[in-house]
Amino acid sequence: DIAGKALGLPAYKLLGTKQRDKIPVYGDTDANDDKAIFASRTKIRVEKWKLKHLKMDLRPNLLRGKEGAMANGIATARGMEYWGEYVETVREAIGPAIILGADHFGRMTVESGILLGEAMAKPSRNLAYIEDVIPFSSTNAVENMKKITDGSPTPTLGYEDIFGFDGFRPFINQNAVDLIHCDMETSGGLLETKRIADYAHRFGVGTMFHQAGSPVGAMASVHCACTLRDFVSMENHAMDIPWWEDLVTGIEKPLIKDGCYTVPEKPGLGI
Repeated sequence: DIAGKALGLPAYKLLGTKQRDKIPVYGDTDANDDKAIFASRTKIRVEKWKLKHLKMDLRPNLLRGKEGAMANGIATARGMEYWGEYVETVREAIGPAIILGADHFGRMTVESGILLGEAMAKPSRNLAYIEDVIPFSSTNAVENMKKITDGSPTPTLGYEDIFGFDGFRPFINQNAVDLIHCDMETSGGLLETKRIADYAHRFGVGTMFHQAGSPVGAMASVHCACTLRDFVSMENHAMDIPWWEDLVTGIEKPLIKDGCYTVPEKPGLGI
């Protein structure tokens, strides 16, 4: 931001060539035990914000009290069918054209991860990806995640908690995930995150951005995202916070229009 303002250039011009003027937004949606409430939350994001991409939480607590849904703390095939009912309710509310992913599955194994991918690939669910199926820090994470990715008909996404190029590189080298999910604010900043995403591009791995911070971090992420070749979408986790975008001035609002951020052309981050 400071360098761009000093030079009179938007921040993205310090990184590379702009590939797009608009950055698609995906909306995260917290889980609710009541399927109708869960679905209504997602529908609001589509109708109010014109989002074309959503993500939903499929947490283990949704399986609480369901017979045969869990075994040794891990969702069973039956449990995944219960999760599938939530996905189908959401899918019915938002329609078939909206991109929909899911995460927060709790403890998983290679076997349950593949079962999850199979369950969520059913046409009535049609999830675009399953995220962070096993933790990146777990034993043999790259090897096990590659097995899940190779065996799952639903694409895999990871990991919002990895820091730096060296953290992502093993997963990219092995094509252990179909998409990487950097959080630009914690993966190393604009330069490091672009380095990670450009490297992933060489392996046919696309990039999404996790983003659960302030509008300052969001606009910094926008500048980074607009320079990436294989970019899918960027999260907004603040749609239920009415004062969120009041934290910045000097930029046209609302920040999200027709489901996208517009890349600012003012110096620095444009705020």
